[in-house]
Amino acid sequence: MLMYSSKRLAYTPPAYRARSLLAALDYNENVDREPVVNKDGTVRMQRTFNKKSGRWNVYAVKEKKKYTHVSSLLRIVLQKWIEDREGLQGKMVLEVGDPRRILPQCHHQGQKN
Repeated sequence: MLMYSSKRLAYTPPAYRARSLLAALDYNENVDREPVVNKDGTVRMQRTFNKKSGRWNVYAVKEKKKYTHVSSLLRIVLQKWIEDREGLQGKMVLEVGDPRRILPQCHHQGQKN
């Protein structure tokens, strides 16, 4: 998830939703990767140190990620962009549950600080 939506940046709800969907597609594409095998036939292992627990963790190294789904997504996006008659100039309608529909809260009038 952090690869697609960093904690250091703020995203609008539609952008965050899109990034979450991209993270899910990436995960689904790569969840069943096979472990890397050494020349002697054993599974290659990697270790990492967990600062919180103060212990080492060992896990199997997996094949590199494949991004075969990206070309399909780009093709679909390009096709939608070509077919789009309204473009970015059209009026944007916020969904019912969109947090941007809530008015910013100001200090209540009449209250003393």
